[in-house]
Amino acid sequence: MRKYLLLFLCFVFGGSALVKAQQLPLYTYLLTNRFIINPATIGSVRQPSIDLMARQQWLGFKNAPRDIFVSYQAYVPKTHTGWGVALSGDQTASLSRNTLHLAYDYRIKLKKDLSMSIGLGAQIMQVGVNMDRIGTALDNNDVVLNRSGNSYTADLGAGVFVFNSKWNVGISTLQLTQTKLGLFENKVSDARNARHYYLIGGYNSKLNSKWVLRNMALLTASFRSPYTAEYLGQFRYKERIWFHVGGRSQGSALFGGGMGLDNGIRVGYTFETPAFIKGAIPGTSHEINVSYVFVNVKYKPKTTVTPKI
Repeated sequence: MRKYLLLFLCFVFGGSALVKAQQLPLYTYLLTNRFIINPATIGSVRQPSIDLMARQQWLGFKNAPRDIFVSYQAYVPKTHTGWGVALSGDQTASLSRNTLHLAYDYRIKLKKDLSMSIGLGAQIMQVGVNMDRIGTALDNNDVVLNRSGNSYTADLGAGVFVFNSKWNVGISTLQLTQTKLGLFENKVSDARNARHYYLIGGYNSKLNSKWVLRNMALLTASFRSPYTAEYLGQFRYKERIWFHVGGRSQGSALFGGGMGLDNGIRVGYTFETPAFIKGAIPGTSHEINVSYVFVNVKYKPKTTVTPKI
């Protein structure tokens, strides 16, 4: 089993071509609903959930980025498997993308309080260009997009996630095959999806009988674009009320909170300041999250089988 796992990791995370890239959007929500960037994290969820997120970036600026997604994820202890599905859409100036995300993982118990999940994901994307959103000033520049239209493509992702009740760490990659977009012309005719790499981690600190601090971090890297690092510290009171603070390596700060109800509904909000660096766009960003957790779902497997490694 260890030999096959090593081969799997070498295939997934080894090597990458330098290509012109289709970049992926950033959400604060990726720190708390992580199967979008690492399909192996589904194995750590306790209960099935439906999640809705909407984000408006750089409020007040015309054609500023807007993002939305809805997802469902669940882990089934009886089969040691988890699966998730999501629909996402993001719009930035003339570019838009709608994506169907599919994820599956298998969980292996390493020790009494230590597990590992291996996950695979797939993305089916519609990428569109609408030059009317930025006018005709750039129409004769063959370095930029010079026509409107849509393209359809698909790509793969994979990840590994190791966790217990106190800490977790995972590594993953998206847009693994770097498929061509088939939408652009001339000097950017070789435009492809860019392979992205993610390193996530977290640690839970019990402050007292009522308060828990969840520390979460995310490092994102892709070729021909700067890496980004994010941190979020979330103070949770009896899993009913939470407050969080954090920041990104570009210099912006994050503030927010949320609450959970007995019927399984969870509502959260995050405010992001402009980046505190020279030349940064001064607009603020806002993110709203609404979830429904199936609190009454309790899996009762007949037997527990621990796979050998």
